[in-house]
Amino acid sequence: MKRSKIRCVILLFILTALLIMQTADPVAVFAAEKPVYKTFEQLTEDEKQRVLESLMEKGIAPDRIKVGGGTYSLNESLWYSEGIIAYGITANVNAANQTTGSPNYKNGQYRYWGYDVNGGLYGNDNFPRDSDSGTAAYNKDWLTITQIRANQTAANYIGKFAMQAGFSRAEKLNTASVFLDENPAWRRAGIDEDYILEHFYFNSVLSDSGLTRGQFIGVHMSRYDNKLYYQTFSVKGEVVLYEVPPAAPEEPAPPDPEEPEPLPSEPGMDVSVEAELFLPPVTYVGHPALAEDYSVFWVDGEPWSAARAYSEGKADNRFTSAGGSVKRISDTRATVTYSAPGDYDVTLRVTPKGGSAVYDTKSIEVLDTPAIIHNLTGPLKQNRKNTIHISVAKNPGVDLTTLWVKLEHPATGESVTLHHKMGAGVNSSAEGQTIKARAIEALASDSYFINCRLEFLTKNTENTDYRLTIYAEEKNGKSDLAVQDFSVAQDKPPEANIFLESCYIRNEASNKAEIIAEDGTVTDGDQVERTWYYRETDAAEWIPVAAMEGYTDYSFGSGKKISFLKEGVGPFEMKLVARDVWVEETLSEYITESDYLSAETICSSEVSNVAPVVSLSPITPKTANVTILAGGE
Repeated sequence: MKRSKIRCVILLFILTALLIMQTADPVAVFAAEKPVYKTFEQLTEDEKQRVLESLMEKGIAPDRIKVGGGTYSLNESLWYSEGIIAYGITANVNAANQTTGSPNYKNGQYRYWGYDVNGGLYGNDNFPRDSDSGTAAYNKDWLTITQIRANQTAANYIGKFAMQAGFSRAEKLNTASVFLDENPAWRRAGIDEDYILEHFYFNSVLSDSGLTRGQFIGVHMSRYDNKLYYQTFSVKGEVVLYEVPPAAPEEPAPPDPEEPEPLPSEPGMDVSVEAELFLPPVTYVGHPALAEDYSVFWVDGEPWSAARAYSEGKADNRFTSAGGSVKRISDTRATVTYSAPGDYDVTLRVTPKGGSAVYDTKSIEVLDTPAIIHNLTGPLKQNRKNTIHISVAKNPGVDLTTLWVKLEHPATGESVTLHHKMGAGVNSSAEGQTIKARAIEALASDSYFINCRLEFLTKNTENTDYRLTIYAEEKNGKSDLAVQDFSVAQDKPPEANIFLESCYIRNEASNKAEIIAEDGTVTDGDQVERTWYYRETDAAEWIPVAAMEGYTDYSFGSGKKISFLKEGVGPFEMKLVARDVWVEETLSEYITESDYLSAETICSSEVSNVAPVVSLSPITPKTANVTILAGGE
């Protein structure tokens, strides 16, 4: 009896399951399965795309944000390569937020990835430290935010962005708390959340979505040289697990070009639409181009987004392109892929419920592969590092077999050629008489783009024209060539100059005079390392001013304006040696001390005696009657 009941239950379960599978939408059945969660590192390329689509459709990661007076689009390439939700072009965001005395681009890394979803600066943890004294951060003498506001140098280190950011106290407290949990040594040193808020400004804060990182910046006074230094601290938070939406089935091709029957309208409901298709203007053979439905709906006079209209059954849509393969990835997005170069049209058809179809068509140019995209950055100045950023668009179904870069000096015939072996061997550096280049460095690449960079410098002693040539070839014999001429300026030595009074007076009641001198050196953009010397006019040896009595530096250790005490009167001379300090990066393996240019100048003055003090006292006049007697014989 029990077995009969069990069989009946099992049979009933099977019949119920079959009925569900026959009557229900198969996609809905599978969508009801238990959600799948993965870290970014565990996601496949297709899953990354589906996760990003989901984040955008839910409004967690909007397609664009406003920061200040500008609007910034989602940098999707950062999501696919780094798992980062950031906005704006990385180079442009860093150029707009140069807050410290050091550049925002160093060793191939930018200081910030872009803006995060909160409008904060998304810090790059791989960016090299600007300096490191070796002292633990929690043992440093940090300025309070009040002291920072009162000190222009400290305020410049922090930057306007952090000082004007409108993060709430709760957001900053939460970020500080997570940081202290990640760094317990700070708590053991007696530092709590309130201390961090009282001494640090925030570039970004953590969010509940887990899509942002926190970062705060502070300024401390060095115990070694009494100079101000800044330091930034990043807060990662917990590892994010992303819900992976199930893959959507590929949209079948329409059986015929006939216009479909419009969706039946709901009684009393008015639905209209303004179709709008977004499509990138350019793509490459074999590369899926993203087509997006940005249509705006009005349902009974109320504006609806396209995603809402489709999800609630108020309309349907279709993407089509003659000559292209269309793959739907969501209600509002599809990819279009082409197998041959040329100009194509993509059409979005939107059919509102109870209405007629509305169309929007955009054109797209499909370029052949390989296609070289390159950007030459750097100061283009003698002995300074310049970087060639190279990205080669390739057909995902064809290997890239050849990639080389040639740098040449056309006037002399000097040239160096560097080959990118793309994993088939070790890339080599190259150098000529004036051209010095490191080996090509491979960067993160995929089946669509091969990315790399080349760092080089030139040792030209005058303004010189150079030429850059890049060549790429695929296994099928197709190739591309890019040529760019550029000029490199010579490095000029500083023009040393001293501002010195022609005469100084001894202090009253003293045999010493305070000598004040200021540097008036002019450079071609470099900073200056200054060394001051003093000697009596008839003396042979120069004495370092820093070793003299009463030496004072009025310019925060830079030596631009100094003073000292001179004993006695008489003429004297001062010498200033001004040596270039480069603000740009270089390639140290190709640099010697002689490459840092310098100049010196001598200026004369004298010390005179204190002028004599003259005191005048009034004399009171007196009158008298005088009788003069004169006699004679």
